[in-house]
Amino acid sequence: VRCHSPGGQGLVIDSTMMATQINRSWFAFLLVCAGGMSVLAGSSGPTVSTRVDSQDVFRGETFTFQIVVSGTDKVDNPDLTGLAKDFTVEFLGPRNNSSTQMSIINGQVNRTVTHEVLLVYRLTPKRVGTLTIPALSVKAGGKILLTRPISIRVREPMRMDDDTLHLEMSLSRDTVVVGEPVTVRWSWLIATKVRGFQVDLPLFGLDAFRFPVSHPTLDPRRRDQYLEIPRPDGKSIIAMKRQVNRQGKRMIELTFQQVVIPRRAGTFTLPETTIFSEVLAGVRQPTRRRSPFDDPFFDVFGRDRNEVYRRVKTVSNSLTLTVKPLPEKGRPKDFVGHVGHFRMHLTASPTDVNVGEPITVTIYVSGPEYLDDVESPPLEKQEELRRNFRISPPEPGVVQDNAKVFKRILRAKRPDVTRIPPLRLPYFDSRIGEYAVAETEPVPLHVKAVKVVTALDAEGNAGPVSSRGKKLKVWSRGIATNYEDLSALIDERVGLGTWLGTPALAAVVIVPPVVYGLVLLITVVVRRRRADPAALAARRALATARRALNAAQHRDAETHEAILDALREYFGAKLRLAPGAVVFQDVRDPLLERGIAPEDVEALGKLFEACEAGRYAGGAGMGDTGPELAAEAKNLLVRIDRRFG
Repeated sequence: VRCHSPGGQGLVIDSTMMATQINRSWFAFLLVCAGGMSVLAGSSGPTVSTRVDSQDVFRGETFTFQIVVSGTDKVDNPDLTGLAKDFTVEFLGPRNNSSTQMSIINGQVNRTVTHEVLLVYRLTPKRVGTLTIPALSVKAGGKILLTRPISIRVREPMRMDDDTLHLEMSLSRDTVVVGEPVTVRWSWLIATKVRGFQVDLPLFGLDAFRFPVSHPTLDPRRRDQYLEIPRPDGKSIIAMKRQVNRQGKRMIELTFQQVVIPRRAGTFTLPETTIFSEVLAGVRQPTRRRSPFDDPFFDVFGRDRNEVYRRVKTVSNSLTLTVKPLPEKGRPKDFVGHVGHFRMHLTASPTDVNVGEPITVTIYVSGPEYLDDVESPPLEKQEELRRNFRISPPEPGVVQDNAKVFKRILRAKRPDVTRIPPLRLPYFDSRIGEYAVAETEPVPLHVKAVKVVTALDAEGNAGPVSSRGKKLKVWSRGIATNYEDLSALIDERVGLGTWLGTPALAAVVIVPPVVYGLVLLITVVVRRRRADPAALAARRALATARRALNAAQHRDAETHEAILDALREYFGAKLRLAPGAVVFQDVRDPLLERGIAPEDVEALGKLFEACEAGRYAGGAGMGDTGPELAAEAKNLLVRIDRRFG
């Protein structure tokens, strides 16, 4: 018998044929030793363990694998490259399960802090047999921990593809060109009772294709008919179920689809899709008398408790897709990759504008079934449009009523612009195998010139004019007839010395700015205090706490409660916390981050414990009296307050 303790998890007993000769007393002794070693290992530092939700799975069926680290919250992700041979690995992220528990027994305060980190993975076995998740090295809390190996039994599920379950995969087109979207559709016919299912989609592992995420419009009245099928990349496909009649048999059909966009030319085989499910295999005979509560209505799963299910798989057909390259011959210069058959029209408003005023152009692009990836027509590459208009940058557009809608802003550069020219969208028409252009109709415009009015235009004359004392009159060319020449102006300059020479005038000059400055200063101070009352409370926190602690020294009773309230009020104001809920655990890390000495933080923790024990347990077991604790609290707060700055 060989005993070892991998990862600090206690004993693992590896036995040979001699294991049968160990009597029960020795086995009990070993179990006691194992339990004692587990306790010692758990108390000495971080520990690691592993979990799986099943050790008996089918090939292609996913299961959850967890690495659980206890005793620390600092864990590095382990290297799982050793799993790649037998499993497909998907990391679902870390999860923290840390908690704090405090108890007071006979005046003694006990605080237990539990740290636990879960690293969660989704594994999919690639082959049949007994596979092993090997021992993994995990760095936690500065230590290297080793997990236990886990054996996984992988079986080939029974294949079921008949009148009961049938899965069909189809393509919207079997020949496309590079960049042309093609839709893959799945139809799963179900003529038996099914409990749960899981879809394996190896199609998404093909790097020759791009798989955009579609956002179908869902009918809220039929929301109970929609199901979400996870994709291997973490996104999902929306499936719809409905009742159908096939060959006189009533069945459930589950349909879903995915748009696929080829990246390169070639002939590709789209692999089979597999759906794992549990189907009804039979019904056990009840072993007792049935009661009204045996009705399926009372079963949360909506099924008979005596039903027996078996795990099966349904495999679809495979498909062949031919992808042709885009020809170079006849490719327009402004072609940006649109493939399919397109139509386009636009609206513009307003059409009666001045030079430089904005014209909102709404462009509607339609034709292909899949429009999410369609980009805005390349307006910047159209010579007439670029010559006559300033063009706003392109925007992504939205899909509305079977069309992709784009909005652009045009501004006419000159008054001789009479139209918005036809907008072009070059595309490759895969139906006829040639390049084509979708064009809009031209939109007539009326663009008016803009007159820039100068000061001379307003005067009507650039030279000085004098009325010579005559009565003002209107002049059709401007207002220059009402002007005098420069000889009518008299130099009456007044300097600062003129104002300061007289006391009354000096007071008029000096007093208002001084009064305004004082009022402004008072207003700024008041507004700052009102804008951040918490900052004012933080500045006054020490003085308030010292007054409360001085009063606590002269109390005959409830001294511990008064000191605890003073500490909570102080740290609540300094750290901007709710004072009524402040405990030492809330202030410990913020104080250390602000550079407070560790010995002062430790002393503060003991002070909190003493006050909490005195408040909740009547001071039982505490050595210091209330006045001594108050004096200690004052000195400690003064030292801490100096570090706050």
